[in-house]
Order: sequence, then C-alpha cells, then structure tokens
Amino acid sequence: MKKKYVLIVGSFMVLFGGTLVYSLFQANHQVIAFHRQVMAEIESNPDRQDYLMHHTIAPSTLLGVADDIAEVRKGKIVASTLPWRSKVIVHMDNWQKEFTYVRFYDGWKLEGLYSESITIMNKGEVDN
Repeated sequence: MKKKYVLIVGSFMVLFGGTLVYSLFQANHQVIAFHRQVMAEIESNPDRQDYLMHHTIAPSTLLGVADDIAEVRKGKIVASTLPWRSKVIVHMDNWQKEFTYVRFYDGWKLEGLYSESITIMNKGEVDN
C-alpha cells in the first residue's frame, strides 16, 4: 500500500514538473515573438520616442537604444521567463542588451532596458 502512494505522488510530481517546464517553454516563445514584434514596430515608427512613451513602462531606459534597433533586431535572442516577468537577452558579437517584459492582462508589455554590456577584446582578454 505504501509503494502505491509513493508511485502516485511521484507520478503527480513528474506530471506537474513536465507541465511547468512546457508552460515556461511556451511562454519563452511568446515573449520572443512579442519582442520581435515590438522591435519591428519601434524601427518602423517615424517618431520612436513617442512610441516608447506610449507603449513601454519605463521609456527613459530605452531612449539610447531607439537608434540602434536595426542592430538589436539582428542579434541572437534568448528569453528567461517567470510567470510574472520575462527577461529577453539579445546577443551580438561584442555586446548584449537585456530587455524586461512584464505580464500585462493576457499578454506582455515592454518594461525597459534592464542592462547593457560591451565586451572589449585586448590581446585575448575579455572584459565586461
């Protein structure tokens, strides 16, 4: 009888863990698709500052990036999602930018630029 309960509890744990991993995987794909859409809208908008002020939570963090959107769109995108917040990291050859998105009703909303880092290569050394 005891083995039966352990088996049932173990089965539920595996099922719950699998469901959680799958839902986070799906959320990552949704956030990446939304990030691509937002970057395309910012790039195509003639008044980028106005767009940022109306469609982001912290537009001041993105004002410096508004002119580099074409480069940001070319980077490799990786997402890390929690149920209430997501971090999208865009990698290029010598820099990376981290954008944060927050849950907004049924979707996501761009919060702002979380951090920027530039990698400088000097004689085989890497600095961040």
